Amino acid sequence: MPGGAVEIVDRFGVIDSFSFGDLTVDSTVVLGSTSKSITAIALMQCVEANALSLNDPVKKWLPNASIPDDVTVEDLAHHRSGLTTDSTPRRLCFARDRKCRYSNENYNLLGLIIEAATGIPYGQWLTEQVFDPLNLRHSFIVGRGRDAEIAQGHIGMFEHFVPGEPTVYGSKSWIQAGSGATCSSAADAGRILRMPLGEGELDGVRILSPNSVQTILTNTAPSDGSPAVAGPLGSEGDYGLGWIHKKWNNEDIFVHVGKVPTHTTVFVLIPEPGIGIGLMVNAGDFLVATPRIEELAYGVIRQLLGEPVSPPESDARAFRQAMLDLGYLGTIVLGLAGWLVRTEKAGKAGLVAYHVLLPFALVFGIRHVSSTPFPWLWRFAPDASAAVGFSSVNMVASGVWKALSLYPPMGRVAAAPGGGDGKADEPGAPGCAD
Repeated sequence: MPGGAVEIVDRFGVIDSFSFGDLTVDSTVVLGSTSKSITAIALMQCVEANALSLNDPVKKWLPNASIPDDVTVEDLAHHRSGLTTDSTPRRLCFARDRKCRYSNENYNLLGLIIEAATGIPYGQWLTEQVFDPLNLRHSFIVGRGRDAEIAQGHIGMFEHFVPGEPTVYGSKSWIQAGSGATCSSAADAGRILRMPLGEGELDGVRILSPNSVQTILTNTAPSDGSPAVAGPLGSEGDYGLGWIHKKWNNEDIFVHVGKVPTHTTVFVLIPEPGIGIGLMVNAGDFLVATPRIEELAYGVIRQLLGEPVSPPESDARAFRQAMLDLGYLGTIVLGLAGWLVRTEKAGKAGLVAYHVLLPFALVFGIRHVSSTPFPWLWRFAPDASAAVGFSSVNMVASGVWKALSLYPPMGRVAAAPGGGDGKADEPGAPGCAD
């Protein structure tokens, strides 16, 4: 990793902290989905202020939203609105049932509901009601004038980390402030985590009641099998309000992972020993390194619970990367084969299958399997996207070239045997184009 920072806290202060590379505990990163834990704080503040209720229909606050009438604020918080993972503000997609389906759009809508209920922009509410009272010096919303403070992020490409360009998280983005575009540091994350450990209070400042803290953590919905729940601690768990509840050796553990193309974060609460963990890395490598970062965080959890743990082995990452590289190479070779192999021997059906259907299946297959909108596929996995894109373009291009060679356009004249004068033959004459 280019850099990382970890802060371990209890309700009274910092137990331990560690940083390496080009990050410190005060370095600001884009949180990604750990922003949802902060959105839950703001949501319960609104509930306490009687500005809204978790049972309110979404349509009460967002009457123009294209969402079923019976979907409630709580449904959004639990990811049980029916929205699919790849839903965006521009394109809402719904599944046939209401089981837990992790979707950024649920928390994008929660940010809008907080704005509608309070009459205050979401970013301003966070600053005035969460960041300032908790004395969070390195926390803010992307796009509110402090983006220059964000630590340089990196993206994994073909086994290497390269500096990534800042991502725009606008009002039409798949990721917004409520779902992922909140920024913080490891030190600030420690203070955020100390607040629920202190039952809503930090250093004498109360921003939530103990009951609201319990609601955030214990008002959960079953979410077994969701990719957001699956990880090194198992595939079972419930989704609360911005937190995933898991059981590990009869210990209640609350965790959330945040991923954006250039940064990775992990928040952890372990209520029984009263410990919180904030981990920040200024890099994203969705297919290889990011899962290893999660394993590292869960290793810290196990160690803090007194269990034996071994450091992650670099060989495992190298093996996973090697397998992906072989897959990329195979995909590229598959795309180039259209220029080298005589696919026309299979006739029109063969041409269509290889040069049209296969590239279509590759592009839309990876889109479907990942449940990620196309622009974000490139941002999260540029190496995989480049391999698939290069292969698909070559399949189509070689198909067009072969089609033009085998099936000339109307009016194109074929040369007569033995040469000719370059003029078109009379209709019906030998050598005339059919």
